[in-house]
Amino acid sequence: MKLQHIILVGFFGVLFFVVFLLVLVDFVLA
Repeated sequence: MKLQHIILVGFFGVLFFVVFLLVLVDFVLA
């Protein structure tokens, strides 16, 4: 497994997590 691949997967994982949190917060406050 290449280091670049791990960084890419980690980046998209964090990005997805942040979007999920924003949607969750928006749903709770709505």
